[in-house]
Amino acid sequence: MDGTKTANEFARKDGMLRVRCVGHAVGRHPKSDAFIITLNDRVWLIDGGMRGNYDAYERLLDLREAWIGKKSREVDDETCKLHITCLISHFHVDHVQELVSHILKSPYIAVDEIVFPPETALRPEASRNEDYYYRNVIRETLAEYQPDTKVSVLHYGLSGVVHTEYDGLTLDILPPDSDWGTDEKLDLLTEIHFGGNAGGHSISIKSINSNSVWHLFRFGGKRLLFTGDSNKNDAERSDESVDLMAAEYSDILGGHIDVLKWPHHGCVRNAAAGFMHSMTPEYIVITTAELETASAEYTERYPDDEAKLMRLASEDIVFYVTADGNLTVRCCSDVFADFENGEEAGCICLSSLRPALATWAVATAFMPMRCPAAPRRRAE
Repeated sequence: MDGTKTANEFARKDGMLRVRCVGHAVGRHPKSDAFIITLNDRVWLIDGGMRGNYDAYERLLDLREAWIGKKSREVDDETCKLHITCLISHFHVDHVQELVSHILKSPYIAVDEIVFPPETALRPEASRNEDYYYRNVIRETLAEYQPDTKVSVLHYGLSGVVHTEYDGLTLDILPPDSDWGTDEKLDLLTEIHFGGNAGGHSISIKSINSNSVWHLFRFGGKRLLFTGDSNKNDAERSDESVDLMAAEYSDILGGHIDVLKWPHHGCVRNAAAGFMHSMTPEYIVITTAELETASAEYTERYPDDEAKLMRLASEDIVFYVTADGNLTVRCCSDVFADFENGEEAGCICLSSLRPALATWAVATAFMPMRCPAAPRRRAE
């Protein structure tokens, strides 16, 4: 650093872990993953979501302004940047397009490090190989707009786990157990999803999903797990990516997760209910605005489960964890409320709701309420 102040220096260092599951505009792409995690002056971004809603980019700009102060002269000073670490689960459009389109190009954001999934044997010319496309596009974008960014590439399996600690928080980055882009794994995926004959379907999508990285945050005795789009198509099988990841990292996962993101958005076709239940979660986050989700299967199979199913729609879901292990959750897209008067600024506390009611509140009550505004200071 050359003495220039960063936005992070103005952060409210209150020892609170904030995990913002970014909502997305209803009526656009129904599935989009972007998570902003903050602790004191550190910021992690998992994925970034789909281009068109600008939600993740807007939240990062709001976070910067909330830390600096709306009236501070540094707000419009491009040298006072918000420094973040980007964690990529996998290279699909609904996870990284907004990262490429606006976040990496922003004059107000500095990406200190970006962590890529491992390289894959999936052929570059394979139909719909977004891994090859976005891996290269992100590198090109970084070279032009973020030349100082450190690019880290993971390795497969237990030996490739990256473990970091910061102010009482631990982050374990869990790479895929093995490469689902090999010919052998592509044949297995074809059998699992298409009965051995893919026809006109692209197996690349399944391969890239199966190569998702998992991110486990631990703080105050609580565990929060983000699972990308790992595949689980057949509840009777035990050789899919969700099964193998759970087995590979069983000691690290520890058998219990407090906040668990349903793999592949919780789409109705995802059969991970058994895995979800085995982790005894307090909250399950579903990141699709589709009317039908895998939650119906979950509640049917486990009617007595106390987990609260939180479906992300047009409003953000925000989890707050204190150092002594108090976990609360609110439905609120106002980043400024996190650092001012959070409970009074239109944020609805969901922690005490019954499981069924919590699902209804996030999925239904807030879906039509927010129309996305044009993003401020959007990078072109």
